[in-house]
Amino acid sequence: MELDPQHERDKTDTGQRSWSLVARSGLNSKRIPNSLPRMDEYGEKERLEYTTIWEEEDVAHKLIAKKAASILQCATYTEAVYFEFRKHDFKHYTEAFALISKEIGPLKGVRRVTRFSYQSTNTLMIEVQFVAPEDRIKAIKKGLIFQAIQYKGTPANDGITDKLVRVTLCQLPYFLSDDVLVKQLLEGLRRYGKVCQIKKISNRGYFEGDAIVLMDINAVNGIKWQPLERKLYLEPWDMEVTASFRGAPPICYGCRESGHI
Repeated sequence: MELDPQHERDKTDTGQRSWSLVARSGLNSKRIPNSLPRMDEYGEKERLEYTTIWEEEDVAHKLIAKKAASILQCATYTEAVYFEFRKHDFKHYTEAFALISKEIGPLKGVRRVTRFSYQSTNTLMIEVQFVAPEDRIKAIKKGLIFQAIQYKGTPANDGITDKLVRVTLCQLPYFLSDDVLVKQLLEGLRRYGKVCQIKKISNRGYFEGDAIVLMDINAVNGIKWQPLERKLYLEPWDMEVTASFRGAPPICYGCRESGHI
């Protein structure tokens, strides 16, 4: 017979409580705990590391297309292809134009996308159109190798209709292997959207239960996902975890709850 959660909470040895009871005890709480801080208690910047432990095969292309559309702030050309290089690999950005033309094929037109960005960046994003349709296919499927790195072109409209949201999750089980964590996050988040990428956050090499999940919350066949909230219930662990994302309801600094301000 399973003991009442309140009875188990009064035990001297709290280590005897089952994990399901530990998780259940937090389901009725509406308080939003603090997320992983950027600074330590002495004001020093934390050394956070972001490790990709799972992603869709084409997620990088979707992110590049989204980034280009965000920078340009206008409709993209259907036949355009994007390349994103490291800026410091070129003395002048036009060298990248020449590289693409030499390695793939003659260009109908080309422009530097990052010139329109208001933010400084270490990357060089280029939009090109090829004279021959087969060169466009070659750019996307084969790409080119430069400085021992393979670069493949991204079609302009790849994933442009996806509604991608980065969700930072806190209070995940910190003792699981990467494989188990990925499997159970994919299962637990399936009601909120399509998971595209999972990054584990470590502080000086230690994982404390924080992760960033890239999700596509666009409706599928007219069917909408469950809305994202500041606390998300994850079925594999029978628990709620703290979530933050752009557009999330603000947290009241007095009571540490959301939804009433």
